[in-house]
Amino acid sequence: MVNINKEILIITIPAFSWILFSAGGYKYKILRRYILPLLLGITVLISGIPLINAVGGTIALSVALCLPYGDKVPLIAKFGVICTYPLATLLWGFTWFQPIYVVVVFGLFWLSLKGKLTHKIMEGFAGLGLGIIAISL
Repeated sequence: MVNINKEILIITIPAFSWILFSAGGYKYKILRRYILPLLLGITVLISGIPLINAVGGTIALSVALCLPYGDKVPLIAKFGVICTYPLATLLWGFTWFQPIYVVVVFGLFWLSLKGKLTHKIMEGFAGLGLGIIAISL
């Protein structure tokens, strides 16, 4: 385990996660699909998660973030894709933020479908939640 001030991770990782997830939904897919999982994988690794778990969870999250999510994807499949994000992080360990993530992101997604919230805000919270999961392990 690297000796790093946990407070720095708490400040930076969720914020970077919001930005990378949202920018990946805009047009820079590489940021969401590959850079975000790599950032989170490095975060859990330096926080003390074993290398095999850190690498496995990083790959699983990258695969989950590559799943289809566009306009042609049925609604039920989109909900399934949302569930894969915190499921992939279970390779890093369990935190109560994983089930909370599903509930919160589902709620925000539903609000965005109803026009009560812009989809970009929902994406930001989805990224923020992944960052919170990573720093809470």
